[in-house]
Amino acid sequence: MHLSSSGSTSTRYKLQGEAMVFVQAGTAISDRNKGEANSFNMLQVGHTEGGEKQARISRYSWHKGQGRFEEDTPREYRFGQSGWSAWERAAGSSV
Repeated sequence: MHLSSSGSTSTRYKLQGEAMVFVQAGTAISDRNKGEANSFNMLQVGHTEGGEKQARISRYSWHKGQGRFEEDTPREYRFGQSGWSAWERAAGSSV
């Protein structure tokens, strides 16, 4: 498919406590990029300081003008009672 994406299965499947995170990589070195810059994903899986399970997906896209891959806005997911779901940092909070 050569398109990158990530999300929680809870947006499509309403199974209490069974949501998972899916991650699809783009294309890092092909010229068949379907209108999207070449990219790759870096996954970091671990726990928050409070002990919650978390997964962070950082997508790096090729920026031809700079001649390098640069990180796009990362997406973060946390594991709760309903399974894995997207998590966004509150406005004004620090890392």
